[in-house]
Amino acid sequence: MKHCNLSFGDWIIIENCYAYVLATHDIYYEAFNHEVQEDSSLQGEYLYTFVAYRIYCTMKGKRINRKSSYFTYGIEDYSVLTSDERLFISKLLDLDTHGFEKWKESSILPSVHEDIRVPVQSSTPKSAMNKFKKAIKQLHSPFSFTDLLKVCSGIQSINWKQIDKVDDYYIFFTLSFTVGNYKDNCILFDTIKHIDYTDDEEDKQILEQIFTFESTFLSLGRFVKEYDSIYPSEKNSVFLARLKEIWSGLFHHNWKEQPLAFDFFTHAPKEQSYSVELAYKTVLNFLQRNVQELNCQYIIDCLLEKIGKDLYKKAYELIKGM
Repeated sequence: MKHCNLSFGDWIIIENCYAYVLATHDIYYEAFNHEVQEDSSLQGEYLYTFVAYRIYCTMKGKRINRKSSYFTYGIEDYSVLTSDERLFISKLLDLDTHGFEKWKESSILPSVHEDIRVPVQSSTPKSAMNKFKKAIKQLHSPFSFTDLLKVCSGIQSINWKQIDKVDDYYIFFTLSFTVGNYKDNCILFDTIKHIDYTDDEEDKQILEQIFTFESTFLSLGRFVKEYDSIYPSEKNSVFLARLKEIWSGLFHHNWKEQPLAFDFFTHAPKEQSYSVELAYKTVLNFLQRNVQELNCQYIIDCLLEKIGKDLYKKAYELIKGM
């Protein structure tokens, strides 16, 4: 059964541009999917289809140099070409056949990732992570999730039957794959990245000893509370609620549900302890990168003024003294 009406070589209109379809890739339920874990779907059932594409030019024919991308078929807005649009792109390609062929050869299929969190039992997460790192050295790229389970079968403390059903003790990592890279309805992964662990007790001890990037994020919330005591407003409460959601994602490394948490984690300097100057710069840069989504220009304006800098120093010291 054909799940997608698009194929390699098709042209579509997306983002108000002409785009060339590089590949379509059917994705099927695998052992790490929530639905399989919860027995609501069977492993091997069709899930969705990735469509990899690369934008070629604007609707007026102006070339655009952009990397390949992808969308999930049936969700993203796109349209097939009308007869006039097909004629337009055909004439455009005839004017530079060699250039188009060279462009196709340079079109690399995009990468996608799956974030995995696995609970750890009867062991410390750090110990389980070290065993995990040692086990995956046996893998050769590309590999399936089944291959990963086989090399990790001897690590009894990792509960692979409760993926993403985690509490305070777990390891997490990212599986990366290229669209179109699969075999027997299974994704073939290229690499494992961002391997780390979360240990609630250990995290608390660390936070008590040094001012980490987690402390830095908490200091932003404390700053808003201090700001609200001087300039009370409902929008401060709304902003604080948003920060709590992001903090949850940052603390539990839940990047899927909280991409802004991943943004903070990615850009925060990986220093052992933050000075007040570095913490101030980190929160300010975070807000400036995400000013529209967080609707926080008024907070940025305050931080850039002397009263805001003084308030932030107070928030920093309060968090440091906790």
